[in-house]
Amino acid sequence: MTNRRNFIRQVAAAGVAASMPSVLFAGQSPAAKELIWANLLHLSYNMWEDHVPLKYRDENYECADCQEAREWAHPYRPFLTFDQTTWDALIKTMAAEGMNMVIIDLGDAIQYESHPEIAVKGAWTTDKLRTELAKMRKSGIEPIPKLNFATTHDIWMGEYSRMVSTTKYYSVCRDLISEVIDLFDRPRFFQLGMDEETAEHQRRQDYAVIRQNDLWWGDLYFFIGEVEKKGVRSWVWSDYAWHHPEMFFKKMPK
Repeated sequence: MTNRRNFIRQVAAAGVAASMPSVLFAGQSPAAKELIWANLLHLSYNMWEDHVPLKYRDENYECADCQEAREWAHPYRPFLTFDQTTWDALIKTMAAEGMNMVIIDLGDAIQYESHPEIAVKGAWTTDKLRTELAKMRKSGIEPIPKLNFATTHDIWMGEYSRMVSTTKYYSVCRDLISEVIDLFDRPRFFQLGMDEETAEHQRRQDYAVIRQNDLWWGDLYFFIGEVEKKGVRSWVWSDYAWHHPEMFFKKMPK
């Protein structure tokens, strides 16, 4: 049987194993070690579905297999689905394997001072986050923040996910970006997500909203501008290029 804690461990272990240099690039030259060897870890998992099917509303539901555990985990949860032992083991293993960067998907897993209303039950305090970041750096791993502002993956924003492209929305996003950059002591990069913003990717959500054309680009430029104000470089997923390759390479900042 697979319960939610085992699911966290299994998915995390699979993710880090797939990213390990010893697994993927065992024959690389010494010069390759200067490259970024990174892994994406989700501290928050409220990124996909905004409602919970009746079947999975039991917090301790015993899943029959990993597929069912995934179905349990993907809907919104008002509490942090996190296991400290697994987290510590992942960071230790990443460092031992020579990985040098971790992108942390923060979402609603932090008690932001600017917007504490976003945090779920059990969310880390900012002091806890700083302590964990210091441990990573001591292990030789560079922590990079991620806040996914794609409408497909912004359930973590709570009520603000239903205010997209409004004055209030921009204000909240500005506050969060600024605070996170400060918490990470001005990191080299800031991952903004912006992937899979399509109707197909939101077919299981109760509330679906999609930006496109100049509105999508305008919001992207807004996020990038807020990041660059603090001297940090933005990262985004390249999904927009799937259907608009010419526009993507023409308008995406270098």
